[in-house]
Amino acid sequence: MTGARLAAIVIAAAGRTAAADPPEPATAATVADAPRPGQESGRADEVDPGDSAARIAARGVLFVPKVAVDVVLSPVRGLVWANDRYKLEDLYWRVFFNDARTVGLYPTATFQSGLPFFASIATRWASSVPM
Repeated sequence: MTGARLAAIVIAAAGRTAAADPPEPATAATVADAPRPGQESGRADEVDPGDSAARIAARGVLFVPKVAVDVVLSPVRGLVWANDRYKLEDLYWRVFFNDARTVGLYPTATFQSGLPFFASIATRWASSVPM
């Protein structure tokens, strides 16, 4: 027998399902030892009673760096959310450029210590006619 023919027979045999007897109806006696709804775990061994003191202490110690990282990264998270919610890149192109994107405005802003804040708008003219 060739390998391909053997593989075809194995796949065909595995694809068939065996007919099973219908399950017996549940009674109070058959489900007396079953866990209550929401208490099942799917484990056959005894479930862990809870967290150890070392784990609780480690969680307490790591809470401070977790909050620090959350605070530092919250502006980035906010920018990602705003870009996703309001489609800011598409809004930029619609507001500052024409439909063909041949004429546009680039908003710019600078800040130098000791000098006031300065903002301007630079223009971009894209033309097919050489100058």
